[in-house]
Amino acid sequence: MITLSYLNLITSEFRDQPKFISMLTQIFEQFVSASNTMDYINVGLSIDMAEGKQLDILGQYLGQSRKLSTDIVGLDGNLNDDDFRFLLKAKIAQAAWDGTIEGIERLWSELFGEVGLTIVDNQDMSCQFIINPGGLTDIQVEMISSGLIIPKPAGVKYTYQFMTKVLFAYDLNTDDFAGYDTGYWNGVS
Repeated sequence: MITLSYLNLITSEFRDQPKFISMLTQIFEQFVSASNTMDYINVGLSIDMAEGKQLDILGQYLGQSRKLSTDIVGLDGNLNDDDFRFLLKAKIAQAAWDGTIEGIERLWSELFGEVGLTIVDNQDMSCQFIINPGGLTDIQVEMISSGLIIPKPAGVKYTYQFMTKVLFAYDLNTDDFAGYDTGYWNGVS
């Protein structure tokens, strides 16, 4: 116990004083109790560990409600804990975005890992996002389509395309792009 490790630091002059030892024990126990409470709060409000009401509190801090204002197919009312946690992580990522396309790609890989994303800047205040939806849940696809996940600068129009086929590309052979006999000119059906 932590209290014992502190009591072992008492000099020999006071070690045999029971009232002094009792007083220090009570003081140390208060500090240990406060430290345990702080650890519990840190764990309880960790976005990866929080559940239910704890996630709702985090949502209040981030300005995101569990109930979405947009209609998402397959969603009856509130998001479950896993989907809400994912949305909160996306809100945090949006707040940390540096405003660049490379920043979106970095945030995308943090949120989705290996899920394919291709960004086309049309150079006319519009961007096209070509997404390989493999590995995404239906609700995540709907949240992306509703503009809740990818950070968006004011005045820029975003369009989202979800690939159902591998796109044609020269000198590439990845999950999203392939050459002749495999790739399609249009990756959506």
